[in-house]
Amino acid sequence: MPTPPPHSPASSPQPPAPTSSCATDEQQFAAVLSDAQLNRAETDLLTGHGAAEAALASADFWTRHAQHPAPAEAALDEAAGVDTDLWIELGTADHLPLLKNRGGEDAPPLVASLPADCDNAAGLSSALAQVWAHGADIDWTLVNGSRPARPPKLPTYRFDRRYYWREEPARSADAPRTRGVALQPMVLSAATGETLAETELSLAALPFLGEHRVHGHLVVPGVVFLELILRTAESAFHAPAHVEDLVLARPLVLGDRDTAVVQVVVSRPEDGRAKVRVFTKDAGDDWQQHLSAVVATAVETDEFEELVDPETIARAQNRIDEYIDDEEFYEKAWHPDFHLGPSFRLIRDPSRGKQVGAGTLVLPADDASGITSGVRPELLVLDACIQLVTAAAHSGVEQGWEDRPVRLGTGYESMVLHRPITGDRMECTAALRETGEGHLIGDLVLVAADGMPIAEIAGVSFRPVSPEILRRAVDEQATAEAQVAHRATPPVVDLAALRAAEGAERGETVLDHLISLFADILGMRQEELDIDTGIVELADSLMMAELKARVERDLAVTLPMEMLFDGSGLKSIARWVSSEIADVVPTVSAEPEPVSAVTADAAASTASPAAAPASSLAVPTRLRWMSVEEMTAEAELDTDITADREPDAAAPETTLLTGGTGFVGAFLLAELLRRRNGNVICVVRAEDEEHALRRVVSNLEAYGLDVGSETSRIVPVIGDLAEPLFGLDEESFAALHDRVGDIVHCGGVVKWTYPYKGLEPANVSGTREVLRLATTGAPRPVHFISTVGVFSSEEFTADVVAEEQPLHTSGPLVVGYAQSKWVAEKMVRTAHSRGVPMTIHRINTGGHSVSGAFNELDHLNMILKGCIEAGIAPDDGPMPVQPAPIDYVAAAVVEASCRPELDGSTLHLVNDTAMEWPELFDAVEKFGYPLQRLSFAEWKERVTSRSSGTMALLGLAPFLNDTVDHVRLPFSDAEATRAALANTGLSCPPLNDDLIHTYLRQYVATGFVEAPAR
Repeated sequence: MPTPPPHSPASSPQPPAPTSSCATDEQQFAAVLSDAQLNRAETDLLTGHGAAEAALASADFWTRHAQHPAPAEAALDEAAGVDTDLWIELGTADHLPLLKNRGGEDAPPLVASLPADCDNAAGLSSALAQVWAHGADIDWTLVNGSRPARPPKLPTYRFDRRYYWREEPARSADAPRTRGVALQPMVLSAATGETLAETELSLAALPFLGEHRVHGHLVVPGVVFLELILRTAESAFHAPAHVEDLVLARPLVLGDRDTAVVQVVVSRPEDGRAKVRVFTKDAGDDWQQHLSAVVATAVETDEFEELVDPETIARAQNRIDEYIDDEEFYEKAWHPDFHLGPSFRLIRDPSRGKQVGAGTLVLPADDASGITSGVRPELLVLDACIQLVTAAAHSGVEQGWEDRPVRLGTGYESMVLHRPITGDRMECTAALRETGEGHLIGDLVLVAADGMPIAEIAGVSFRPVSPEILRRAVDEQATAEAQVAHRATPPVVDLAALRAAEGAERGETVLDHLISLFADILGMRQEELDIDTGIVELADSLMMAELKARVERDLAVTLPMEMLFDGSGLKSIARWVSSEIADVVPTVSAEPEPVSAVTADAAASTASPAAAPASSLAVPTRLRWMSVEEMTAEAELDTDITADREPDAAAPETTLLTGGTGFVGAFLLAELLRRRNGNVICVVRAEDEEHALRRVVSNLEAYGLDVGSETSRIVPVIGDLAEPLFGLDEESFAALHDRVGDIVHCGGVVKWTYPYKGLEPANVSGTREVLRLATTGAPRPVHFISTVGVFSSEEFTADVVAEEQPLHTSGPLVVGYAQSKWVAEKMVRTAHSRGVPMTIHRINTGGHSVSGAFNELDHLNMILKGCIEAGIAPDDGPMPVQPAPIDYVAAAVVEASCRPELDGSTLHLVNDTAMEWPELFDAVEKFGYPLQRLSFAEWKERVTSRSSGTMALLGLAPFLNDTVDHVRLPFSDAEATRAALANTGLSCPPLNDDLIHTYLRQYVATGFVEAPAR
C-alpha cells in the first residue's frame, strides 16, 4: 500500500508556489519537527526523491523536501513500478487521476487522505473508512484509544424488543470531582485525625483489572488494594509507608460493567503506625468492609530481624524435585480457572516439591498494564512470589484440575522489607505450613541475585473459592429491581404441620425452606444453589449469622454456628434440623431475646413484610439438657470391653497417643518424647503415613515445639476415632494393641457450641474404641483427658468441686461438649471397674507459661480477643478464671501416667490461684488495652453485635446467649492432685499479671490481636 506524499499539482510539472507558512519558513518548520517523534514508515512511502527508508525518519529530509518538492512526474515514475492493492495520497487528490490514467482499468483503488469537500477531521475519518473498506488492516486503538472495557451493545435482531440506551459520556477532565478514579484517589484529612481516600474502580477506568479473573469473574487483585492503601498512608504519614500485615475478609468482585466506590480509612498515626480499613459501597448505599491492615512508616535501618526461620526454608528447598518450563508454569502449576495477565506472570525457572515452591522473579515490563496503571513494580513482584504458595500445594498431586479448588489470597500475618526491590532477577522460596479444610498458609523469602534478603512474608493465607460465591458477589451489585425479579420470597412455615409430618416429608420441607432462605440471603435463584457445597464457601460471616437467625426464627431450632463453618451444605444441615424438630420440643423463653445481636440485626433487616416485628417474636431456644440418667444410658459399655487377664508387666514401652494434631496433644507428645524412652504411636487421619507424620510435626512446630532428633520416635498410624476399630481391620487393630504399653487418650472434637449428637462419634464412640483396644489382649492402662466442664450444671450448687466428687452428683448438663466428656469419662470408669487401669485428667488449660503459645479457639482466648477489639469487658463472670499453663498440664499428665500407684485416680489440672474477672481485665488494661467495664449481661450482648466492630465471638454467640445462663462452673480444687505430684518437681505457675502479659505478647506476635497503641 504505497503512500505518495504531497507534491506539486499534477497539472503543472513546475514546482508550485508555496501555500503553507511551514513550507516557506525553514526555521519554523524545523522547530515543529524537532518536537515530533519521527518513526520509520510501516507502509511503502514514495516521495519522488528515491529516499532510503532510514532517511524518511529524519527531520532534515522533510525540511529539504518542503523547500524543494519533487516534480510530480518523478513521483509518478517511482510509483509506476510498484505492485500494490491500494494507493493513498497524503493530501488532496492531486496525483490520483494521473495514477488512474497510467494504470487503466487494472489500477488499484485510490484514496486521498484529505478529500476536498471535507474539513480535516472529517476528511481523515472518511479516508480511513475507505481504506478499511478496501481491506486494509487498521489499528483502531491508534485512532480511538484503547478498546472500551464496556463496548456499546447494539441490536443484532430486529425483533429483540429491547432498548439500547447510549451510555453517558465520561465526565470532562475539567469538571469538579467528588471522588478519585482508579488509582488516583481523592484524599481527605479528617478533623478526627483519620485520613480518608475515595475512588471508583471499574474495568473501564482501570483496564488492568481484566488481568485478574477467577472463574471468569473480575476479582480486584490485592495489589490494587495495596496501592490504594500505600497512597493513602503516605498522605497520612507524609513519608513512605509499608503494609505490615493484612487480612482480606471478603473479595471485591465486579461485573465488567460495574463500578465500585472504594473508601480507604487510615486511623490517626501513632508512633509511626496506623490501622487501615477498606470499604466499598453496595447497591443499597451500605458500606461493606473488605480488608483491614496495619501500615507503618518505611524506616531504613541496618538492623536485621529474621521473620521466617532460615532452617525452615532450607529444609523446604531440599525437598524440591520438580522443575517446570517457564511457559508451562501457568498451564501446569496454576489453576486454569484463575486467569492472570502479563503483569502478574513474572515467575521464571519455577520448581517445586512437597509443600515448597520456588522460582526466579523478574520485574514487570515498563509497558505492562499494571505498571502503566500506576501499581508499583515491587507489589507485582511480591504478588508473583505469593503465587508460589499455591503452586506448592499441588506438587505431586495426580488428579486433574477439576478436583482441585481455586484459592484466593486472604492476607498475611506479617511482612518485613529489608531493602528495596531492585535488579532484573530475584529468587523466591515459599514453604507451606500444615493446614486443613482446604486452607493454605505459607511463609516465603525473597532474595537478590547475590543471596541477600529483600523481603520476608509470614503467614500468607489462601482459602478455596467457588464459582457460586463469586457469582453471588456479582449479583450483589445488581439493582433492587433485578433482584426482586429472580428471588422468591421464602414461604411461612407451619411448624405444627411440620412436626406432625413423616420423616421424608419433613426432611423435604425443611430442605426446601433452607434453600429459599439461603437463596434470598445470597441474592441467587434457588435453582442456582448447590445444596452439597459448604455454606462457608458461599457466604461470609454476616450472611451465615443471618441464615442462623432466620432458621431459628422460622423452624424453632437452635442451629450451631460451627455447623455453618465446618463445611456442611444445605442438605446435611436440613437432615440435622429435621431430626431436631422430630426429637425435641422447643421451649420458649419468657422474655424473648435474640440469639445474638448480630443475628437479630440480620434477621430484622431482611424480614419479609408479612413477618411479625422483631420485638414481638419470641425467639425459641432449644437447650439440649441431658440428665445424669440419660448420660449414664449413653455411657453403656459393651460387655466384651472387659479385662480378661492381669496387666502385662512386660508390655512394650511404646505409648499410643490420640489427638496428637491438636493443641493439648502437641504438648503431650513433646512431654512423652522428653520423659519416656519408647516410641509414641499417633493415630492420625491422613492420606498416608508420610502425610500423617507431616501433620504431627507441623503441629509441633506451630506451637514452637522442637523435638529435634526425637522425631524419629514418632510413629504415625492412619486411623479415625469416629470409625469402628479406628477404621482398621481386626488383624491390624489387634496388632496395634500388641505394639503399645499404654494409651494417652486426648483425641476428639472440641466444639463448645456443637450439640451432643455432633460430638458423639469422635468423643464417645472414639473413647469406646480406645477402651476396646485396651482390652483386645492384656489390659493396657488408659489415661483419659477430660474437662472440668463435667461439673458445669447449674444444679450443682457447691462452690468447690474436689477430685473425689462422684461423677453422678454433677446434675444435668446443657453444653454438648461437656455432655460428651461426661459420657466418655463414665465409660472409662466402667472399664476400670472391669479391670482396666486408668487415670482421669480434668483439665482447664491456658497458654505456655514461657513462650505464650496458645490455642486460638479456646474460649478464654476468644473472649479476650473480642474484648480487646471491642474495647469493652465484663465486670463479672459466670465461672472462675482458672487456666493452668499447658506446659504444666502436659508434664503432669505424663508424670502421673508413669505412676502405677495413681491407678483409678482423678486429677484436676487447673491453676491453684483463680483470678476474678475484674482482675483479669485489670491485667489486660495494664498491658495497654483500654477497656470499658460493663455488666456481664450488657457485655455479652454488645460483644457479639455488629456495632462492636469485632467478629471474634460470632462462633460463640449460641454459647454466650443461650447456654451460658444455664452453666455454673465451680472452683476446681486440686489438693489431691498437688499431693499426688508432690515429689515430682512439678508446680503450676500462678495466674497473675505476668502470666497474662506473656499470653498477650504472644497474641500480638502472632497477629491474633493488634499491638496496643502506646
